[in-house]
Amino acid sequence: MQESNSKMSRFFSEKLRIVSFLSIIIVFYMHTGFPDSVKENMMLPVLLRGCIVGVLGRCAVPMFFAISGYLFFYNVKNGLKDVLAKMKKRVKTLFVPFVIAALFFPAFFVIMKLIPGASSYVNSDSYMDKVMTMPVKDVLTALFYDCGNGAPWAYHLWFLRDLIIIVAITPLIYYFRKWMGGWSAMVIFVLYLLFPDLSILYSLFWFVSGGCMLDKLDKFPKWCYIAFFVLFLILSAYQQIVGFKIWLNIKIIVVSLGLVSLWGGYDILVSKEFELKKAPLLNFACQFTFFLYLYHEPAIHIIVKGFPLALGSNAFGYTMSFLLSPLVFLPVGISIGYLLRKHTPSFYKVIVGGR
Repeated sequence: MQESNSKMSRFFSEKLRIVSFLSIIIVFYMHTGFPDSVKENMMLPVLLRGCIVGVLGRCAVPMFFAISGYLFFYNVKNGLKDVLAKMKKRVKTLFVPFVIAALFFPAFFVIMKLIPGASSYVNSDSYMDKVMTMPVKDVLTALFYDCGNGAPWAYHLWFLRDLIIIVAITPLIYYFRKWMGGWSAMVIFVLYLLFPDLSILYSLFWFVSGGCMLDKLDKFPKWCYIAFFVLFLILSAYQQIVGFKIWLNIKIIVVSLGLVSLWGGYDILVSKEFELKKAPLLNFACQFTFFLYLYHEPAIHIIVKGFPLALGSNAFGYTMSFLLSPLVFLPVGISIGYLLRKHTPSFYKVIVGGR
């Protein structure tokens, strides 16, 4: 398969940055949840969360995998030599931040437990009691791989965990792509249908698809993006309300409709003449996307729990909590990242892998 060796255009490069930043905001909404009592008794906040998370939320992490796959195989001019060089680079840019963020998660609970009255905002007591009673082996497994629910304790890091596993086998993926071309994604899709419980295949599909096709999606007519998006909304809403017995079999197809339409929708909404540097706030915010991804959990839940305390533990309070918590946390998280980068640049560089 011919790898892309041409210089990436400014518009496409900025599109990758902006779409990644918008995707992290969707992730914030995905991680803004409610107590079980809300899910059982309050329709409005649960309905809003279902509309946003159950529909647009399906596309956020697949978009991250697709962009990661595209960037990994972009400009691979010297075959396996370049692949191995990129693998080595990802030790710094992926593995080290993953380990630090995974350790930050329990460290945050320890710190909150030491602050009088603060632990109730993040359930520090129950979390720490569980950690203290587990064997060391189980603690390490839960920290870095799976705590029993398919994700590490820092559950948002499942994406980075899967990405690290995929990067470790990229020499095989490189030759597989070279042999199968664009059909490589279809082969992985078939494997996913055969082995749906092997979740890494879901992640691998988006990574390989992004590497093969992300820069080719712009060639669809604009009406296709609109049609795909409408169909995606209809299917996602139907699945949320009624459910599909064959959902696992068509999940990738539905999410593909959303991912392609959102990717192409950017081109509909954003002019080719747009320059990110002429939007200074957005340009500044996009610099902290990876930092926000790594460290928004569990800190965002302090804000999530604060709204019901201020506005009441009722439908209004929880609705405002869901709608506003990600938007309140966003400038807070960016400010923390900026201060760390400004005052401890070496430390910041390590915790975000030099990004």
